[in-house]
Amino acid sequence: MISYIMYCLNIFFIVLSIIIVLYILTGVFNFGKRFRLFILILMEPMLTPMQKLVRNSIMNCLTVDISPYILLILSVYLQRLCSYVVGL
Repeated sequence: MISYIMYCLNIFFIVLSIIIVLYILTGVFNFGKRFRLFILILMEPMLTPMQKLVRNSIMNCLTVDISPYILLILSVYLQRLCSYVVGL
């Protein structure tokens, strides 16, 4: 049962990483207004707390919003941790 839960979390973090990469790419390329809005709706619940953490940290002096990159690193780390636990 625990293996099944970890496998589902592994899939969740893979999908989350893809959404984060799409969010980062929408800032660089123009994918359309509706697509960007859809990705923003998906990312906002995760970005808001991360932006508050970055704003209150030493990285506040940067002019670039690095919260999506931190989320991507965290998501990949958690995905690999789930893979390690399951043994995939």
